[in-house]
Amino acid sequence: DTQGTIVLDADYSQTSNTMTLYSADLGTGIRHRLRQEGASIRYTMRNTGGSTVFNFSQTATPKKTVFGYATDNLRFAYDNSLSPLDTSGTPPTGILYFRIGRDNNNSNPLLAGHIKRLTYYNTRLSDTTLEALTL
Repeated sequence: DTQGTIVLDADYSQTSNTMTLYSADLGTGIRHRLRQEGASIRYTMRNTGGSTVFNFSQTATPKKTVFGYATDNLRFAYDNSLSPLDTSGTPPTGILYFRIGRDNNNSNPLLAGHIKRLTYYNTRLSDTTLEALTL
């Protein structure tokens, strides 16, 4: 899809390891990925050619996160905060797999916790709504 919003409410333990909360891909090459990396959260989006379109990292261990995307309108929200708006990215299309608690790289640890709720909207929700969904 060329636009959408992914909402995650998770309960997980912070570890020194990298844990994938979810990823979406074409079977090879990550297209969307949310990971906990020690004391930081990282969201990465790559286009169909594999180039990074969006990359955001912040020292935080939020339980509720939201990623809204549309062409030239990419933003990550957590803890009632917004990442800087990225106005130069084209989201990937043709997602085949949505992996919960891992990605397609078997060397990364599995999620140490559980997903309470994962919601996908087929539209890019407003920034105000992105923030509100993290409360």
